[in-house]
Amino acid sequence: MSTDTILFDVNFRPGIDRESTQYASKGGWYNGDKVRFRAGKPENIRGYEKRVQQSFIGVARSAHSFTSNTGIKYHSFGTPSHLYVYAGGTNADITPIRTSITTSGTFSTQAGSTRIQVSSTSHGANVGDYFIAVSSTTIGGNLVFSNAQYEVVSATQNEFVFNTNSSCISNNEWSRPS
Repeated sequence: MSTDTILFDVNFRPGIDRESTQYASKGGWYNGDKVRFRAGKPENIRGYEKRVQQSFIGVARSAHSFTSNTGIKYHSFGTPSHLYVYAGGTNADITPIRTSITTSGTFSTQAGSTRIQVSSTSHGANVGDYFIAVSSTTIGGNLVFSNAQYEVVSATQNEFVFNTNSSCISNNEWSRPS
């Protein structure tokens, strides 16, 4: 076996060519992720850095960046159900509140379930709506709704259902006095 090494230039066309098949783009690049081309050579963009550890509801579908008159930079983005603005290292939920009600309804749950059923006359909630529950009362033996946000998963004229993140530890029915 020979120990002589033959070196030769391999010149690929810059850019990613998806006009045809990968076999037809011979001598070029067909696919790539986080790659840019500088001086005709591929270069790794080095990925992305997560700026905020907070999660948000939904997938961002549109974004808008702007600067206030005082020079503060803001980045807003919308999901199918919420509107957020990023400033100072945090995301703020600025979704307009459609309505605010105080219910005298009944909250019902079963042990081991994450579903809460609310009976409230003419509540106005629809499937897919989000609401903020403000209560210091414990429901299901272990759930306290102190400014927690939930999505309505089913609704009729006088009842709606939402899910929690943890299972209830007891059967429970709680009615708020009128």
